[in-house]
Amino acid sequence: MTRDEQVLAYLRAENQRLRDHINNLQQDEDDDDLSDGELKSAHDQVIENLTLSERFAFWITTKVGTMGFFGCIFGWTVLWLLWNVCAPATLQFDPAPAFVAWLFISNLIQILLMPLIMVGQNLQGKQSEQRAKRDLMVDIKSEKTTRDLRAMLEKVLANQENAK
Repeated sequence: MTRDEQVLAYLRAENQRLRDHINNLQQDEDDDDLSDGELKSAHDQVIENLTLSERFAFWITTKVGTMGFFGCIFGWTVLWLLWNVCAPATLQFDPAPAFVAWLFISNLIQILLMPLIMVGQNLQGKQSEQRAKRDLMVDIKSEKTTRDLRAMLEKVLANQENAK
């Protein structure tokens, strides 16, 4: 066998080893939590494990933090105050300047929403933590794969240089 044939046989063997290693990596990926078939977003994973009350708190947190909710509260406040200032005295139901009923209802809304929003923010924090863990797992897996491929390529290059 000539030297060129030896180099060619060696390269074919290394090529097969690389293919086997890639197949092993793909098998590891299929067994891993990050396989494509089972991959769920961090949001979905957190939502699946919530109780009914936690889901309600999460929903409230996402809805209250919108411009739509702000618009509703602002519009309700403006209408309430204007009605009780500008309407005929016989139709006013919450006399100015105290607006006792408006203050009571506003404070009640705040008192009820505050703990729900705090619970929802804690749940959103769990979701962010889950996403960070997932990102770390992907980074570690990518780094391991890159190191393995680099080591194999360095070995192939070293063997090619030795074969010359």
